[in-house]
Amino acid sequence: MRIRLSLAAALLAVLPALAQTGLPPGAAQPPAQPGAGQPPGVGQPVIPMQPPATDPKLLAHLMQWEKAMSQTTGLEAQLKRTDKDKTFKTEQMYSGTAKYQRSGTPPEVRNLAVLEMYAAGSKQGDPPSEKYVCTGVALYQFSAAQKELRAHKLPPPRPGQVDSDGFLGFLFGMGAKDAVDRYDLKLAKEDNWYVYVEVMPRLAQDKADFSRARLVLNKDNYMPRQLWFESPNGSETLWDVPTINTKPQFAPTEFDAPKPPPGWKLVEVPTNQAPPKISRP
Repeated sequence: MRIRLSLAAALLAVLPALAQTGLPPGAAQPPAQPGAGQPPGVGQPVIPMQPPATDPKLLAHLMQWEKAMSQTTGLEAQLKRTDKDKTFKTEQMYSGTAKYQRSGTPPEVRNLAVLEMYAAGSKQGDPPSEKYVCTGVALYQFSAAQKELRAHKLPPPRPGQVDSDGFLGFLFGMGAKDAVDRYDLKLAKEDNWYVYVEVMPRLAQDKADFSRARLVLNKDNYMPRQLWFESPNGSETLWDVPTINTKPQFAPTEFDAPKPPPGWKLVEVPTNQAPPKISRP
């Protein structure tokens, strides 16, 4: 991963039924969720494997997205996630926060991040169901079941680039042209508030992570609003981003390497083991 908040990189995308989810005439506020009214997977159009040349209108939106991302050096977001497991017929909901900061200047650019998610039903004071801390040098995974803090050493980014193989690197380091080259993208719809983009993987490494995805961007600032994607086995994950603060004030120690809680142990994971994906429990 190198922080593959799943999709190894796809985009923050979307709820369902894009063609059937218009807003009522005269609506003055955006809906609570983009495309609200139908769950992911309902009425989804088939995405062609060989799409035509990039739509100029889509490319214009992607250029606006690239500009917004390039100007963003940090953010704090409220998150909601729904996991639907096709094999076991289960559904689990989570809520939490993500904090991100870009550190350094080329060629030494690093992604710093903290992700905390709580399963539905968690009580105040309960530890997070999932927690990850990325220091730019290592990714730390909290495993409550084993009482282990697992440290995964991260490879250095390529000179002059952020880590474009990861989710955060994709959002903040990949340009519009790179996105078009790497994925099959289609402008599915746009309304007064959102831009909806359908995504299909081209590379084998991406096909192993997801079979298709949808991205929703806020039209006023081109920040991501939702990510929906389908795994190769048919399971689904929906990330919803109700609020994003693009001018957060972080403490100087916010992204420092964490210490194991009392009774836990620190485990240095061998470098030949891939870091965990932060998309599913």
